[in-house]
Amino acid sequence: MDIVTLAQQAMALFQQHQPWLADKVGAAVLTQTVKELWERAKTKLGGAAEQKIKDNPDDAKEWELLKSKLLIALDEDKTFAEQVGELIRETAGLESAGISQTAQGIGINQAGVTGSQNVKIFQR
Repeated sequence: MDIVTLAQQAMALFQQHQPWLADKVGAAVLTQTVKELWERAKTKLGGAAEQKIKDNPDDAKEWELLKSKLLIALDEDKTFAEQVGELIRETAGLESAGISQTAQGIGINQAGVTGSQNVKIFQR
């Protein structure tokens, strides 16, 4: 896998799962793998980039800046690139396993699903 693909996939995982949010709903194993990927990237890239993303998770410019820094790090450090590739491959295997979630309560009237096929939403 080339470094551009690694960077793109890492950024997609970070944006989708936002690993710094401890209460983010999702598959625990997948979330843990994404958190590990985030921690490695954060250690490599420094805390300033991380804080800007955490403060403004919807700012496309900050994501592009983080992606640029990640590309440089992947290009300069082959060991880091191998570690990132391994974690991304691990998340790909976990995502295909499927995620099931249940919401309980009164007045729940919406659900959102993206990037999935054969989705079943039913009311009990």
